[in-house]
Amino acid sequence: MNSRTALIAFTAVESLGPVSLQKLLSRFSTPEEVWSAGEQELKSKGVSSQTIEAILRVNPENFADKQLTSANKLGAKIVLQSDSEYPECLKSLSDAPTVLFVHGVMPNSTDLPGVAIVGTRKPSAYGKKIAAQTASELVSSEVTVISGYAAGIDAAAHEAAASAGGKTLAVLGCGLDYDYPAHNRTLRPQIIERGALISEFPFGTSPVPWHFPRRNRIVSGLSRAVAVIEAGAKSGALITAKSALDQGREIFSVPGPIDSPLSIGTNRLIQDGAHPLLQTSDLLLLWKREKKRAKVPLQIEIPLDENEQKLLTSIDNSPLHIDTLVDRSGLNAQTLMPVLLSLEIKGAVIRHPGMCFSRAG
Repeated sequence: MNSRTALIAFTAVESLGPVSLQKLLSRFSTPEEVWSAGEQELKSKGVSSQTIEAILRVNPENFADKQLTSANKLGAKIVLQSDSEYPECLKSLSDAPTVLFVHGVMPNSTDLPGVAIVGTRKPSAYGKKIAAQTASELVSSEVTVISGYAAGIDAAAHEAAASAGGKTLAVLGCGLDYDYPAHNRTLRPQIIERGALISEFPFGTSPVPWHFPRRNRIVSGLSRAVAVIEAGAKSGALITAKSALDQGREIFSVPGPIDSPLSIGTNRLIQDGAHPLLQTSDLLLLWKREKKRAKVPLQIEIPLDENEQKLLTSIDNSPLHIDTLVDRSGLNAQTLMPVLLSLEIKGAVIRHPGMCFSRAG
């Protein structure tokens, strides 16, 4: 068994999310060693009884072979973090998926991150119109549109992007072999033609309710900005917005009537600091500003003290949460905050929403 087989097999253990899997792997020399370990060794490594039982039920080589067979049959591929096709914008996430199952054409680094368009499954006619209009105008400016493939706003965004000849990515809450939701059946081949269906769940995984909040972090992670079109007080789109905030992405929200249940969530997002989305050019201005910033190399000629230099080497060009910087730099939170502030004042780092920071340039 090789490490690729071992990593694919871990997707069979649902209780092992990306963070817990990384912790588990850090206790072994190779991924393969986890599968060859017995119950007592796994216990000694601090693995929970539930996870041990799940691991021992899996035949890793058999499971990985079946996944590869299913992928080949569908014309899909299995992408690991170590593969060149794995999106760079996902790698900076603390809970980045270890494995992606992809059916279609994964955009290259020049096409990602894109813009996520999300919202309620039961939108108004106005909401569907704005979602479609925004998606169409974004792809006409060569921006990839990303959403969660659900009914309503998601489907309207995917369909408009595909119809306009643009690239769109759909992140699923189930295995790629599930035709869910069924009413998106005609939309599926349109997405695959120029974009892709993406899932972190292996073939054979059914669309259970708790998968959808989990997939939302991938929707926002693939994006530079998230646009919430319509959302009720408890809409799943608000979970995507929360993920975007934690990841340092920009959040845009379409204002709506104060007496409409479909606008409670979007109006509250604006109240909490989201950018009001009044026209697609609001998103495109962000796009142009970010691209311009990326083209300007950083040249810092100001002196940095020891802690500033230490912290700056821990910061990437993509936003990282402050907790990640504490782990990377070895500085405690009390020491780290004033150092970050000093670097920000000196123009060496950029602050993003959700206590995230990146290098300036």
